Amino acid sequence: MTKAKNDKLLKKHFGNKGSVMGRELKMSDSKVSQVLKGTQKFTVEAVGLLLNKYHIDPLWLYEGDDDEEIKYIKTTPDQEVLNKYIVAMEKNSILMEEVSEYKTQQIASLKNSSNVDEHKQ
Repeated sequence: MTKAKNDKLLKKHFGNKGSVMGRELKMSDSKVSQVLKGTQKFTVEAVGLLLNKYHIDPLWLYEGDDDEEIKYIKTTPDQEVLNKYIVAMEKNSILMEEVSEYKTQQIASLKNSSNVDEHKQ
């Protein structure tokens, strides 16, 4: 989910008001602000509400192109299956962030050990 997508949702469904978005999606003002800046993602509950109330396609949220218009689903899928899908996507996102952080730490560690070796010589 990107800032561009969040802006589209805000304008189309929430009257361009973060307070309305927060109330409708059960998010705090600070969480809404972070989501709109693109530094945080929607909560699982918020994604579920976007799907159930506004019929937003979760695949568009996670994988769609920023230039695409908002995509909607035409039928409401079984809620249990949907909830499992949303949880799986959130877990995947968290794991990808952890992998990225791990790689960053490994690179920093390698750089530090390289610097130590240079000073020994």
